[in-house]
Amino acid sequence: MVKTARRAVGTPQRVVPTFYPSGRYNVLNRMPKLPSYLAMRVPLLDLGEQYRALSVPIREAIDDVLASHRFILGPKVQAFEKAICAYCNVPHAVGVSSGTDALLAILMALVI
Repeated sequence: MVKTARRAVGTPQRVVPTFYPSGRYNVLNRMPKLPSYLAMRVPLLDLGEQYRALSVPIREAIDDVLASHRFILGPKVQAFEKAICAYCNVPHAVGVSSGTDALLAILMALVI
């Protein structure tokens, strides 16, 4: 059920949703929310255990890059590109800063 809010003369009409009996209202899809005991809570991705196992080598690699002051290109990037080439069994690989840059590079290579 939708109620109309009171308005001054000349102002546009505004629709105010009424609340469902549970007292909760989801504005995005205009559907009542499920009670918390019915909602299934599934974690999307929990990297805590993996990070605990790899935290020391990850920290050492970050410290090496920070100590070298070579954040762009440099020996770490070259080593990464060579490792990707070997993993994918291809002759060339290029590291980029983001997935968007990767898509842009592909489109530019295809002259699109």
